[in-house]
Amino acid sequence: MPIELMLGSQDFDRSRTPLPIASSLLLTGPPSTLRLRLRTRRTGVVIGCQNTDTGTQRPARSLPVVYVGRSGKLLVPTSAGGVDGPSAPVNDGAWHHVVIVRTGSSQSLYVDGALIRSIQYAIPDGLDYCQAGIGFTTGWPDTNLGWVAFTGQIEGLRVYQQAWTQEQVMRDWSSSPGLRQ
Repeated sequence: MPIELMLGSQDFDRSRTPLPIASSLLLTGPPSTLRLRLRTRRTGVVIGCQNTDTGTQRPARSLPVVYVGRSGKLLVPTSAGGVDGPSAPVNDGAWHHVVIVRTGSSQSLYVDGALIRSIQYAIPDGLDYCQAGIGFTTGWPDTNLGWVAFTGQIEGLRVYQQAWTQEQVMRDWSSSPGLRQ
Protein backbone atom coordinates (compact mmCIF):
# COMPACT_ATOMS: atom_id res chain seq x y z
CA MET A 1 0.00 0.00 0.00
CA PRO A 2 1.53 3.33 -1.02
CA ILE A 3 1.98 6.33 1.21
CA GLU A 4 0.33 9.15 -0.71
CA LEU A 5 2.39 12.30 -0.18
CA MET A 6 0.47 14.56 -2.53
CA LEU A 7 -3.06 14.45 -3.87
CA GLY A 8 -3.71 15.67 -7.38
CA SER A 9 -1.42 17.90 -9.38
CA GLN A 10 0.36 20.63 -7.43
CA ASP A 11 1.93 23.74 -8.94
CA PHE A 12 5.31 24.79 -7.58
CA ASP A 13 7.28 28.01 -7.97
CA ARG A 14 9.49 30.23 -5.84
CA SER A 15 6.53 31.67 -3.93
CA ARG A 16 5.06 28.33 -2.87
CA THR A 17 5.76 26.86 0.56
CA PRO A 18 7.57 23.53 0.12
CA LEU A 19 5.70 20.33 1.01
CA PRO A 20 7.42 18.62 4.00
CA ILE A 21 8.19 14.90 3.68
CA ALA A 22 9.40 12.65 6.50
CA SER A 23 13.04 11.82 5.77
CA SER A 24 12.49 8.27 7.04
CA LEU A 25 10.22 7.65 4.03
CA LEU A 26 12.91 8.63 1.55
CA LEU A 27 16.30 7.86 3.01
CA THR A 28 16.22 5.09 5.61
CA GLY A 29 14.41 1.92 6.49
CA PRO A 30 13.48 -1.03 4.33
CA PRO A 31 13.64 -1.03 0.52
CA SER A 32 11.26 1.49 -1.04
CA THR A 33 10.06 3.03 -4.28
CA LEU A 34 9.49 6.75 -4.83
CA ARG A 35 7.17 7.53 -7.73
CA LEU A 36 6.03 10.86 -9.16
CA ARG A 37 5.12 12.59 -12.37
CA LEU A 38 6.49 16.02 -13.21
CA ARG A 39 6.11 18.70 -15.84
CA THR A 40 8.39 21.72 -16.17
CA ARG A 41 10.16 24.04 -18.57
CA ARG A 42 12.71 25.12 -15.97
CA THR A 43 15.37 23.74 -13.65
CA GLY A 44 15.07 23.15 -9.91
CA VAL A 45 15.00 20.70 -7.03
CA VAL A 46 11.97 18.42 -7.11
CA ILE A 47 12.77 16.81 -3.73
CA GLY A 48 15.53 17.93 -1.38
CA CYS A 49 16.81 16.91 2.06
CA GLN A 50 19.16 18.68 4.46
CA ASN A 51 20.21 18.80 8.12
CA THR A 52 18.19 22.00 8.83
CA ASP A 53 14.69 23.17 8.05
CA THR A 54 14.20 25.07 4.78
CA GLY A 55 14.79 28.78 4.68
CA THR A 56 17.67 31.14 4.20
CA GLN A 57 20.04 29.23 6.45
CA ARG A 58 22.92 27.37 4.76
CA PRO A 59 22.76 23.71 5.81
CA ALA A 60 25.97 21.87 6.68
CA ARG A 61 24.75 18.82 4.72
CA SER A 62 22.28 18.69 1.85
CA LEU A 63 21.05 16.22 -0.73
CA PRO A 64 18.95 17.18 -3.74
CA VAL A 65 17.26 13.76 -3.93
CA VAL A 66 16.01 14.44 -7.45
CA TYR A 67 16.47 17.63 -9.47
CA VAL A 68 16.38 19.07 -12.95
CA GLY A 69 19.84 20.46 -13.67
CA ARG A 70 20.84 23.39 -15.86
CA SER A 71 21.21 20.86 -18.68
CA GLY A 72 17.50 20.09 -18.37
CA LYS A 73 18.28 16.51 -17.40
CA LEU A 74 16.83 14.77 -14.38
CA LEU A 75 19.62 14.05 -11.89
CA VAL A 76 19.93 12.03 -8.68
CA PRO A 77 22.97 11.99 -6.36
CA THR A 78 25.23 8.93 -6.38
CA SER A 79 27.43 9.89 -3.45
CA ALA A 80 28.71 13.07 -1.84
CA GLY A 81 29.26 15.46 -4.72
CA GLY A 82 28.40 13.12 -7.61
CA VAL A 83 25.25 12.74 -9.67
CA ASP A 84 23.85 10.24 -12.07
CA GLY A 85 21.04 10.33 -14.54
CA PRO A 86 22.05 10.75 -18.16
CA SER A 87 18.42 11.05 -19.15
CA ALA A 88 17.15 13.11 -22.03
CA PRO A 89 16.09 16.60 -20.96
CA VAL A 90 12.81 16.62 -19.00
CA ASN A 91 12.24 20.39 -19.03
CA ASP A 92 10.27 20.19 -22.28
CA GLY A 93 6.82 21.00 -20.84
CA ALA A 94 5.62 17.39 -21.17
CA TRP A 95 4.68 15.08 -18.30
CA HIS A 96 7.43 12.65 -17.24
CA HIS A 97 7.12 9.54 -15.07
CA VAL A 98 9.95 9.28 -12.50
CA VAL A 99 10.68 6.28 -10.26
CA ILE A 100 13.56 5.80 -7.83
CA VAL A 101 13.87 2.28 -6.41
CA ARG A 102 16.04 2.04 -3.29
CA THR A 103 17.32 -1.32 -2.01
CA GLY A 104 19.88 -1.21 0.78
CA SER A 105 22.96 0.49 -0.66
CA SER A 106 21.77 0.77 -4.26
CA GLN A 107 19.21 2.77 -6.15
CA SER A 108 17.79 2.67 -9.66
CA LEU A 109 16.41 5.62 -11.60
CA TYR A 110 13.67 5.18 -14.19
CA VAL A 111 12.38 7.97 -16.42
CA ASP A 112 9.32 7.34 -18.59
CA GLY A 113 9.55 3.60 -17.99
CA ALA A 114 13.21 3.29 -19.04
CA LEU A 115 15.95 2.29 -16.62
CA ILE A 116 18.48 5.12 -16.68
CA ARG A 117 20.99 3.68 -14.24
CA SER A 118 21.39 1.45 -11.19
CA ILE A 119 24.15 2.53 -8.82
CA GLN A 120 25.64 1.92 -5.40
CA TYR A 121 24.61 4.71 -3.12
CA ALA A 122 25.59 5.96 0.34
CA ILE A 123 23.15 8.39 2.00
CA PRO A 124 24.79 11.05 4.17
CA ASP A 125 23.82 10.98 7.87
CA GLY A 126 21.72 13.63 9.60
CA LEU A 127 19.40 14.66 6.77
CA ASP A 128 16.36 15.05 8.99
CA TYR A 129 14.41 17.56 6.87
CA CYS A 130 13.03 16.72 3.44
CA GLN A 131 10.54 18.49 1.20
CA ALA A 132 9.10 18.65 -2.30
CA GLY A 133 9.59 21.88 -4.22
CA ILE A 134 13.00 23.16 -3.08
CA GLY A 135 16.47 22.02 -2.10
CA PHE A 136 19.93 23.30 -1.30
CA THR A 137 22.31 22.67 -4.19
CA THR A 138 25.68 24.23 -3.35
CA GLY A 139 28.33 21.60 -4.07
CA TRP A 140 26.19 19.57 -6.49
CA PRO A 141 26.88 19.51 -10.24
CA ASP A 142 24.74 21.14 -12.94
CA THR A 143 22.89 23.45 -10.54
CA ASN A 144 22.69 27.02 -9.38
CA LEU A 145 24.07 27.71 -5.92
CA GLY A 146 22.03 27.90 -2.72
CA TRP A 147 18.34 27.17 -2.30
CA VAL A 148 16.80 26.31 -5.67
CA ALA A 149 13.03 26.06 -6.05
CA PHE A 150 11.27 23.76 -8.50
CA THR A 151 9.01 25.56 -10.97
CA GLY A 152 6.46 23.27 -12.55
CA GLN A 153 3.91 20.65 -11.62
CA ILE A 154 4.23 17.47 -9.58
CA GLU A 155 1.53 14.84 -9.24
CA GLY A 156 1.19 11.32 -7.92
CA LEU A 157 4.00 11.70 -5.37
CA ARG A 158 3.97 8.38 -3.52
CA VAL A 159 6.32 6.16 -1.56
CA TYR A 160 5.84 2.40 -1.70
CA GLN A 161 7.39 0.39 1.10
CA GLN A 162 8.84 -2.19 -1.26
CA ALA A 163 11.34 -2.16 -4.09
CA TRP A 164 9.57 -2.33 -7.44
CA THR A 165 10.78 -4.61 -10.19
CA GLN A 166 11.39 -3.27 -13.68
CA GLU A 167 8.10 -4.89 -14.73
CA GLN A 168 6.20 -3.00 -12.00
CA VAL A 169 7.77 0.29 -13.12
CA MET A 170 6.77 -0.40 -16.74
CA ARG A 171 3.23 -1.36 -15.72
CA ASP A 172 2.83 1.86 -13.68
CA TRP A 173 4.25 4.00 -16.49
CA SER A 174 2.06 2.40 -19.15
CA SER A 175 -1.07 2.94 -17.03
CA SER A 176 -0.27 6.62 -16.28
CA PRO A 177 -2.69 8.85 -18.20
CA GLY A 178 -1.19 11.32 -20.65
CA LEU A 179 2.36 9.98 -20.42
CA ARG A 180 2.65 7.45 -23.23
CA GLN A 181 2.68 9.29 -26.53
